[in-house]
Amino acid sequence: MSIRFVIGRAGSGKTRHVFRSIIDAMRADPLGPPIFLILPKQATFSAERELTCNSGLSGFCRAHVISFDELSRTVLAECGGGAIPEVTPIGRQMLLGHLLRKNASQLTFYDGVARQPGLAARLDAVFDEFQRSGKDPAALSELVDELKTTATDAEGTLLLRKMRDFRLLYAEYTAFLGQDRLDPHGRLTQMLQCLQDSSAFRGATVYVDGFAEFTESERQTLARLARFAQRVEIALLVDPSHQTIRDVHHLPDAMDLFHQTLQTYRRLSFAFEQEGVAVIEPLEMNDAERFAQQKPFEYIERRLFTERARPLHGDVPVELIEAHDRRAEVDAVARRIREMLAENVRLRQIGVLVRDLEPYHELIDASFREHGIPYFVDRRRTAAHHPLLVFTRSAL
Repeated sequence: MSIRFVIGRAGSGKTRHVFRSIIDAMRADPLGPPIFLILPKQATFSAERELTCNSGLSGFCRAHVISFDELSRTVLAECGGGAIPEVTPIGRQMLLGHLLRKNASQLTFYDGVARQPGLAARLDAVFDEFQRSGKDPAALSELVDELKTTATDAEGTLLLRKMRDFRLLYAEYTAFLGQDRLDPHGRLTQMLQCLQDSSAFRGATVYVDGFAEFTESERQTLARLARFAQRVEIALLVDPSHQTIRDVHHLPDAMDLFHQTLQTYRRLSFAFEQEGVAVIEPLEMNDAERFAQQKPFEYIERRLFTERARPLHGDVPVELIEAHDRRAEVDAVARRIREMLAENVRLRQIGVLVRDLEPYHELIDASFREHGIPYFVDRRRTAAHHPLLVFTRSAL
């Protein structure tokens, strides 16, 4: 059993190291112990394709590319419990809407908006955040009791009423689930209880890549896996020279570029310590050759957020464009895309990245249509105003 972090800045070769280690192990021993690569759900397909098409192997059976959801299904299929019905995210929103209407008379903060559309989705997001933090209803009751003694002003009173409603709805929600149903968080909790009886991961090699943070259940899963697996390697995007890497008790600056992943590194280290698993010296990736090939990417990571960042000139330049609002920013992007298309750049070679798609989507739609630029956005769209749904609701 060994735990090792693979750390490095962007483009330093962390993912390349993971894939190379998996391919070398399969080439050396095609029928050896299983190898698991745990990735975010949206990255599993591309990783499977990379192993299948670009590994140089005619076939393999050792490697398994999975997400945490697939991991839980694998364990429960082996140890039992997979037949318990699971409440989907949409099902949970429907359930919360039902509970809001059922308990409307007992609510003091949400009583006036209990029947408003959209409230169930917002409460679902709060429930999800509460569960991701590893809190249970008892912790919520303790918070309410604490607020009773500290809430003296109007703002504190409103917060107390809000938390009371939240506690009531959460208690009703857990009571409805009971022993006959599981939500996604409950599925992970059940998997943790069954993990020690699973033989799928005993003696296996586990690689984890592509994550910026982990939920409490996911951290516990990795710590529990470390007790049974032969080796676990976790790749994280952090600066190897940071003081937190040398001392996990050192708190990183909240404005640090790698604050989120440094906090992930600390929490994982503490989780492994609580589980009694030793962490060996991290593997620091400082691939100078790789950085030389990705000079613009390195420039963006290191200097974009400095006070006086300047454009990078060269074969692949980095341009900085200032705009007075989002609309002008999107129009500038559309004009630049038109220029690139005139230079025989293909549409599939162009991507537009934004921090938050919601405030940009309508602006992009209007501007790109005006400039005649076809585009695709992978996003969820509400069906609340679909004519068929409106007709059905009106009929009922």
